[in-house]
Amino acid sequence: ATTSAWTVSLKSGAIKQLLDTSSGLAWSLVLFCFVLALAIEIFGRAPGAPSDLGGCVWRLFVVIALLASYPKVTGSLINLATQLASRVEPKETLEQFAKTQAARIEAMTAASQQASDGQGASFAESIGGYVFDSLVALVVVFGNAIAWLMAFLARVLTVVLYVIGPIAIVFSIPRLGVGGRWLRMLATVLAWPFISNLLFRISLALGFEGMTAAQGMGAAFASILTSMLVVCVALVTPVLASALVGGGISNLVSA
Repeated sequence: ATTSAWTVSLKSGAIKQLLDTSSGLAWSLVLFCFVLALAIEIFGRAPGAPSDLGGCVWRLFVVIALLASYPKVTGSLINLATQLASRVEPKETLEQFAKTQAARIEAMTAASQQASDGQGASFAESIGGYVFDSLVALVVVFGNAIAWLMAFLARVLTVVLYVIGPIAIVFSIPRLGVGGRWLRMLATVLAWPFISNLLFRISLALGFEGMTAAQGMGAAFASILTSMLVVCVALVTPVLASALVGGGISNLVSA
């Protein structure tokens, strides 16, 4: 549910090579997009309607400036989003939460085994206890996996949007709306870690730490409840980010 500092380098390696390729393609499409914009303004309007040729020239210069400064501007935006997310990151990160849950499962299993041995439980009862412990552990692992997957997905989508950004920007010269949808989608994905960390921190403040301190049979249900909480935070984050920023996955697909 939480995200640590950004560890992927945007200035070297495969990401830099992919960005260089997309930037080169974008520069080669500048003239084509400018001619396309002029054609849309001249032939795409009703007879007698005024053409906004000056707007095409203005968008051309803006796009050229954005392409020239793209790595610095977009990289600064990603770093800013990462710093904002780190400021609201709770003390108990997802990795620490997973370790706490694993330790609780081990203690619960050991206590169950000791109780079975001390009370002379039957073979069937012992097997049932192990099955129950395994189911609890499975739910915990599933919750942690979902939360980790959503955090990883946010990073992957950020890199993808970072790489295809120059192409989306150059197609903003004609009035196609691609650049605006790309920017909203990037802002939405960059907001995921911040919103996720904020939700997780609010959950901690509302008694999550007390819930994780349960003992005995309550520890099993506390593990399930806290894992469900992590899953809910992970799944609600994209919805909230999309509602706040206005750029969901569907916007990217429809582009």
